[in-house]
Amino acid sequence: MLDSVSRALDRVRTDQPVKPSYFFFAGYLTPNGELHLGHLGGPYLRSDAAARCMGMYGAQVACATGSDAFESSVTYAAAANSAPETAASIATHFTDRAAQALRSMRIRQDDFVNPCQEPVRGEAAEACHRLASALGDADRLTVREEQLFLGTPPAPAAATGAFLSGRCTYCEVPQSGNVCEQCGRWMHPERMTSAWVPDGTSGPAERGGVSSVFVRTAAEMNTEAMRGVLEPEFAHLVRDYPDVFGDTLRLSHPSWWGLPWSTRLTPAPHPESVFSSYVMGKYGSTRVLGARQRERTGVDPFSSGSGVTTVAVGGLDSAFGWISLQALVDPTVDFAPFDHIVVNRFMLLRGEKFSTSRKHVIRVNDAIAHGLSPDALRLMLARVSPSHEESDFVPEKAAAQSGDDCATLLGALRRSQIGGVEPEAAPQFLDAAVAHLRRQRAAFALPSVDLPAAAEALLDWASLLCEGALDGHPRFARQVLALLALPLLPGWAVGVWRTAAEGLPPGLDQEPGIAEHPVDPFDLPPVSAADLDALAEQGRTS
Repeated sequence: MLDSVSRALDRVRTDQPVKPSYFFFAGYLTPNGELHLGHLGGPYLRSDAAARCMGMYGAQVACATGSDAFESSVTYAAAANSAPETAASIATHFTDRAAQALRSMRIRQDDFVNPCQEPVRGEAAEACHRLASALGDADRLTVREEQLFLGTPPAPAAATGAFLSGRCTYCEVPQSGNVCEQCGRWMHPERMTSAWVPDGTSGPAERGGVSSVFVRTAAEMNTEAMRGVLEPEFAHLVRDYPDVFGDTLRLSHPSWWGLPWSTRLTPAPHPESVFSSYVMGKYGSTRVLGARQRERTGVDPFSSGSGVTTVAVGGLDSAFGWISLQALVDPTVDFAPFDHIVVNRFMLLRGEKFSTSRKHVIRVNDAIAHGLSPDALRLMLARVSPSHEESDFVPEKAAAQSGDDCATLLGALRRSQIGGVEPEAAPQFLDAAVAHLRRQRAAFALPSVDLPAAAEALLDWASLLCEGALDGHPRFARQVLALLALPLLPGWAVGVWRTAAEGLPPGLDQEPGIAEHPVDPFDLPPVSAADLDALAEQGRTS
């Protein structure tokens, strides 16, 4: 690395320092369908880009995720086929497909756990049981009878989650499941109006008393305590929760699919009770991943005082699950909830939500099989990645943008031809590099992640190169270009870096295998409208 480039990084690091160590947990995929571009452009790309940025400035970074294998949508998929025994195979198939898609897209995953497979299942169950026992010893658990819609086989004994439909208490939008996809607030099963029968239609159902386990929430789960953990735009998720649910949080529900409730209580909950995947499932997965990280480094990032900054990155429909872990904080439990919870609203496809069930979708594995460049696809999605507001992925507009962006990056590369001895970068060039790097670093000021702003910083620097503003300083220009590209286009960034420097860009030494499949930086084919149309049609017909 040129000394001038190193000084530029140092100046940005001084202004906007990073913590020494980070652990990123992305997504928590519901494995009842294929990973699609909405998932990828939301939590997975946002987490990956933020992690790469922190690593570039010297932090030790680990990345992991898990599948929400026991989520009620998996139960519903098996029940809809009148085959409860297929729940495990459904969850495992789509978990494996998601892991394949993330690898192909260079989304770093040091671990990807599937809670319905051993040994993860046993480890997660034990972690949940230990927590429930500790909460019981602290007299924080209560068993409460609810009036729920009663189910008939192959549905669970009582309807929760995907087996319910109704209207959100707050925004009055028709919804189904655990969470309102419009506002992100939890849906109260006793206030839902219809139970879904396994063919996917709503039908008549009777209510009956069903006993479930709840925990009294910790005082730390309030708006003030979440300052710096959660962006202010999502503070309503914490603020409004007590209006409907009071000071308790669900820990169990009746189902034949999940980790069985195993803590003895009086009175006892429903005999088929399982741990809530939305809360306890997340807790169990973090504990499993933390233990694996401890085996590698000697430190469990989720232990109190670990010194590791933990970051959960998810969509609006999973946000409260991460927030709810704050409710589990107890002096008797050695558990540190996430330091940052990064939330995004949904990416739409032509104005409507991506939907596997309605076949309104572009699937990631289809895009890779179609031959699209992972780097070009990542950049295209970064341009429309959602944050506080929904974004709309319109294939024609996205393809036109991809064509312009790829042309700009390739133009910058071709303009900065490497020659002989290169003079020291003039102060104005160093200042320009620092300004662009600062802009991009600011896009990753956790708990905020602004991928469009990160992409703009990269493309503005590339435009300077295309205009000849850095002629005579090709190595400096290319090294800065590679650094700005690194969070968004890691494969292409490595290729650019190697045209102007030895080794790997900073931070990538932590990622085994990143250099095993070299990318030709002069080959960055844009994503075309024809590509996207073909993929959308494939989603409709298969």
